[in-house]
Amino acid sequence: MKNHFINLFDNVRWVSMETDGWLTNSGNDSICVMMNLINKNMVKVTIPAQYAPDGCKKKEYITGVLKEVALENNMSHFLTSCCTDNASNVLEATDVLKDNNFSAFSVHPGCSIHQVQLFAKDMISDKQDILNKYHSSDSNSVN
Repeated sequence: MKNHFINLFDNVRWVSMETDGWLTNSGNDSICVMMNLINKNMVKVTIPAQYAPDGCKKKEYITGVLKEVALENNMSHFLTSCCTDNASNVLEATDVLKDNNFSAFSVHPGCSIHQVQLFAKDMISDKQDILNKYHSSDSNSVN
């Protein structure tokens, strides 16, 4: 089994990170970082890299976590992107990775699931506004 993992990680070509933060049921901020490694044979391996149960939403903290994960795993020259939600603090944190220590890093794509969720929420809100206006105008015309 150990040799299997060594072979998977042999000659890693690209690394992408995913990060997400959330508020736990107990009211604590948490953050998780996953690493997606792609080797020379185009085999992808996703591993949890860090979980901080008492994380912080500040840009500086998130930047520190992302840098720590990449540097501890010697992936700074292979890191190409970091998939995030659309929170400004997280986007700004990943912008910091666009420096000389992370020469391959170029982008922080937003999570498509999160974007669909935001779109659906806005669409439902718009429909609700239309229904409320309709019911409001309908009740005014009866009087």
